[in-house]
Amino acid sequence: MSRIVVLRKGPAEPLGDHVLALRDLGHDVHLLAGAATAVATEPHEVDGVTVQTAPVRPWLGPGSNIARSPRWTRPFGYRLLVRARTREAAARARVAEARFRRDVALVRTGSVPATARLRLLLARAHRRWVAERAEDTREAYALRRGRQRAADKAGRRWWRLTSRRHAWAHLDPALLDPEIHLGPLLDELDADAIHAEGAVMMSVAVRAAARRDRPVAVVWDRTTDRKPRKPWVAEARKLLVAEYRGRVDQTVKRPTRHDLATAYAAVGLASAPSDHLEGTP
Repeated sequence: MSRIVVLRKGPAEPLGDHVLALRDLGHDVHLLAGAATAVATEPHEVDGVTVQTAPVRPWLGPGSNIARSPRWTRPFGYRLLVRARTREAAARARVAEARFRRDVALVRTGSVPATARLRLLLARAHRRWVAERAEDTREAYALRRGRQRAADKAGRRWWRLTSRRHAWAHLDPALLDPEIHLGPLLDELDADAIHAEGAVMMSVAVRAAARRDRPVAVVWDRTTDRKPRKPWVAEARKLLVAEYRGRVDQTVKRPTRHDLATAYAAVGLASAPSDHLEGTP
């Protein structure tokens, strides 16, 4: 019986129909899942599949992307957009309250006391300061999300032209975080084939297969691949795929039972009789 490790970035459960289909084909299926919020668990069996989870903490990503932090590009901005909006609303309310107290004092006494004038002056100055900080925050977040400036486009083009190998690690080092946390666990499993879900896990599987002293098949499941919204992450994903897709043995776009059986038969792992009936837990 051949051992297939399903490599997943995300929660382990639900297992998915393709994992159960691999089990029904007679393979020893081991699901290794990693996510930022996952809790490390020992291998345990779920519906005939050995499941193991490990936390993938953002270790390389935050330190290298500090230039994209709002505090770095705009030091006087707020850390969060919601905080900027809340502070703006509070500053406007403070001005309205100071203006109301001034008007009340004017009606009662016929003149505006110095304390009321000073309170309104300070409230307006505070509102202006908060508005400046909120505008800095919005500009910083727009810069952080977009990265559409000419200098950013030139930088991405420069990495693509000059750094043929591992250029994606310079653009988005967080792509190496799954390798740091899941790579050692993947080496211990001694798999005959690795079923990688997504482009990032495909790169982890290819590197793990290269470390083995015997052939290990890599099947790339592209069902969960989505284009990232951030432009530098999308560019890094392109470079990652361009570097590793040529070392993948089989690619699956629809993980049906027939497509999985065909893909694994092509890499020399034919299906075997299973104790589980198809479609039953």
